[in-house]
Amino acid sequence: MANKLEEKQQKLKKVRVRNIILNMVCILLAGSRLWWTATYFWRCINYEVTNDAFVDQYVAPLYGTLQQQSL
Repeated sequence: MANKLEEKQQKLKKVRVRNIILNMVCILLAGSRLWWTATYFWRCINYEVTNDAFVDQYVAPLYGTLQQQSL
């Protein structure tokens, strides 16, 4: 009977070690994801979003027509 208890303790110990390792990996992944999200929003907070657009167009000079009228 003592032999069965020792075997069961060994199996539980292996499972416990595996669970601790898996929990640490999951905590590290979640922490790194939270860190990435925080730094992403921190970088984006400095930008301003507008719907203004710069229009590159030809500008017609008006001085030519004004000079003709003054003659």
